[in-house]
Amino acid sequence: MRVAASLLAVLFAACGCASRVPAGLAFDAPVPRLGALRPGRGAEVRVPWRRTGEGPLRVYAVRTDCGCAVAEPLPGSLPAGATGTLLLRLAPALRPGPFGVRARVYTAAPPPGDRLVVTIRGHVSSPLALRPASLDVGPRSPGAHVRRAVELRWDPTAFAARGLEARLTGLSGTVRLEPAAAGDHPGRLLRIDFRAPRKPGPFEGEVLLRQDGRVLASLPVRGLVLLQSEPEP
Repeated sequence: MRVAASLLAVLFAACGCASRVPAGLAFDAPVPRLGALRPGRGAEVRVPWRRTGEGPLRVYAVRTDCGCAVAEPLPGSLPAGATGTLLLRLAPALRPGPFGVRARVYTAAPPPGDRLVVTIRGHVSSPLALRPASLDVGPRSPGAHVRRAVELRWDPTAFAARGLEARLTGLSGTVRLEPAAAGDHPGRLLRIDFRAPRKPGPFEGEVLLRQDGRVLASLPVRGLVLLQSEPEP
């Protein structure tokens, strides 16, 4: 048995099958944490990479998923043992809230290593963002029932939603936090349900987002109660 095992080992070594690692590319930090950016400020991110396996590796392209970032191309052929950095330049971010940018590197490595994805996450000003940032329900009849949904998204590298609460103030109604639809950022859906006041004229309310007793964000809610003689649009 020992002779047979030794013979198999020799045969595998001779054909190059023993411990041969396929040519590929690996990122040491696949999800860089960029953190907070000020509005109107761009950024540069450098992600270290290293060659794995034997022989040269052909690199076809590096692509980003939006015009908000530009990736510097990698060399067309990477020898075994090569190392370097992938440089990504982010355009100035204007809209407050979380953002995520993906860069895809396409190579001749065997699947699934032929496409590598690097995701950069951060946020502008605040890790939380409400979409829309304010709610205007327009003209309403006295006592009219109003229902609206608002998305809350956040940067997972800077915020954890444990203990998050929502409360409607200034209006008679409720607000519920529900799971948001799938997207690039984790979040919740605010289901706002209230009745317009009976008194004609403008009205205001507010949804407060709290965590551990601290107000994290607020959503203004506005509208206009019509006179009884005016039809609701």
